[in-house]
Amino acid sequence: MNYGKEYVVAASFDERWIVARTQILNSEREAFWIVDKNFELDIENCDKINCDNIMQAHVSGPLDFNSLQERKKELGIGFKIESR
Repeated sequence: MNYGKEYVVAASFDERWIVARTQILNSEREAFWIVDKNFELDIENCDKINCDNIMQAHVSGPLDFNSLQERKKELGIGFKIESR
């Protein structure tokens, strides 16, 4: 799914998770993202290792609203974020 340029319009979080809603620039199209904050990253070693892959391994998305709800249920995420 290629969404183009987008920006965060809403976010919710707890100690472990961030759930964000993004909107495509000049569009009504939206996407949802889940970020697992439960990892450590030694940014001083990013020139030696691929930090992007480590971070991306803790991100789910882009998701549509129904897929977001399913993934939240699988992960046990209880807080809400609304669709437009």
